[in-house]
Amino acid sequence: MIRQAGFDLYRHRSFIKDFYSGIIPGATATGALFDFNPNTQDARISGTLASLCGLEKAINNNNEAQINTAIKRIILMLAYSFFLGGFPMLFIGDEIGYTNEYTYLDNPAKSFDNH
Repeated sequence: MIRQAGFDLYRHRSFIKDFYSGIIPGATATGALFDFNPNTQDARISGTLASLCGLEKAINNNNEAQINTAIKRIILMLAYSFFLGGFPMLFIGDEIGYTNEYTYLDNPAKSFDNH
């Protein structure tokens, strides 16, 4: 589908990875990369729905307009899940907008969890 839309698969995937990990300047998402492949530069992304939709960054910036936009994104993503095949799922915290939790990084027994 990406190719049919006229986009390069590698560049599209690279943009998605960089946007959702917040690498791109101006990106609203705050996700974490894991399973990074140095040969292909590909990686997976983890993060809560709220943080991936920009709520974490908006709260940290104390920007009401960005907070409202992030909430609209969250609602859109949750509504969209009802139109996908299968059962719609909410992960713990999605329903109340939990943002990423970083204390696991301070615990040597858990700090590797996102790698």
